[in-house]
Amino acid sequence: MLLLVCTAPLVARISDADGPTPLPQLLAFLPWLLVPGWLALFFAVLARRLLLVGWALAALGTIAWYLQPYGPSQT
Repeated sequence: MLLLVCTAPLVARISDADGPTPLPQLLAFLPWLLVPGWLALFFAVLARRLLLVGWALAALGTIAWYLQPYGPSQT
C-alpha cells in the first residue's frame, strides 16, 4: 500500500498528464512521498521481497530525479 501511494502520483508526473482529481494535488507533496517510499523499502527488505525492494528503489529514484531543480546548475 505504501508503494501505491508513491507510484500513483509518479505515473501522473512521468506522463505529464493531470489524471484523476487527487493526483495533481498529491504532486504538490512530491518531497513528502519520500517518507512512504523509505518505509516501503524498509518493510520490503524486512520481508525479503525482492520485487518490492526493486519497486521501492525505482520509486525513490524517480522521486529524487523529479526533485532536482529545473535549468542549468548555478555555482
